[in-house]
Amino acid sequence: MTDLWKAKRQTVKNKVWKEFRLFILRRDKERCVLCGRDKDAVILQGGHIFRGHHDSTMFDELAVHCQCKWCNKAHNDNNWPYWNWFIGKYGQKAFDELKIKHNSNQVLTRGELVELYEHYKNANKEYELIGTLTKGIHFE
Repeated sequence: MTDLWKAKRQTVKNKVWKEFRLFILRRDKERCVLCGRDKDAVILQGGHIFRGHHDSTMFDELAVHCQCKWCNKAHNDNNWPYWNWFIGKYGQKAFDELKIKHNSNQVLTRGELVELYEHYKNANKEYELIGTLTKGIHFE
């Protein structure tokens, strides 16, 4: 953890993204929320509901979902499929509140970034443990 306090801010942010992205993919069962393709069919990414990697929503679990690279790229040209999916799942109010948060341009402090890194690193360890314990069990 001390290395993160000495590293450049962008380096810390990249480390947080790596852990956060892995968490999002696992949370969404490694399947694109829009088209349903999984990790065996296509490269999966963490797709942001709003463009631009603003600190205010970059690591917001509600603002990022598992997307295949095709759906994520298509979102750059046409927001509607992702926005429609989001509003159908979470509602218009959640969408509007997230848009306001995104536009706030909050900047995360180094301390907040380090906390996020530790949080998602630990969450990913828990996913690994659960995966090991449940290997071979099929969940509906």
